[in-house]
Amino acid sequence: MRSDFIIDRYVNAAECYFKTNNVRAYECYNRAVDVDVKKQKINKAIQKCFQYGYLLFVEFKEKGLFEKLYRKGEDLRLLHDLKHSCVITKFDVPEIDENDDEIDESSEEELHQAVSDAVDLRKKFQVEELVNRKRVITHESICRNCIQARADLDEFIKEEKSRKVETTKSNYSLTDYW
Repeated sequence: MRSDFIIDRYVNAAECYFKTNNVRAYECYNRAVDVDVKKQKINKAIQKCFQYGYLLFVEFKEKGLFEKLYRKGEDLRLLHDLKHSCVITKFDVPEIDENDDEIDESSEEELHQAVSDAVDLRKKFQVEELVNRKRVITHESICRNCIQARADLDEFIKEEKSRKVETTKSNYSLTDYW
């Protein structure tokens, strides 16, 4: 897939521009979206408009570049008469009772359930379609109103999974086995 290679190059270039705090990242992201549009991958292009737009929002808020990608995503959705319903528009991190660094068993179960629920909620952004008689995830349905909630959800899942790994590592030491 040559188009995937081209998109990867644009995204890699955008990431380099981000490292130098350069607004040319916008143009690279915009061109990556254009490749999907040209290949008639409209839903994927719309997803990228909001995904890349959000990255620009976080990095270059004051420059308004994110708004151009958000508008492009909305225009593509209108032009192709594609519908969207937000899964959520706000994600509040669940509060779990933690006593110092110790989490009791019921709090651990509560946290595990909260992460499981968050993962289930995150999956609702994914759109499955039939491709070669198989159901596959083709894109994520997002917009300017739900991209922040999705990012917050991702951050919660990532942090809790990372915390779980660190907790597991600290519970087991190599000296226990020597």
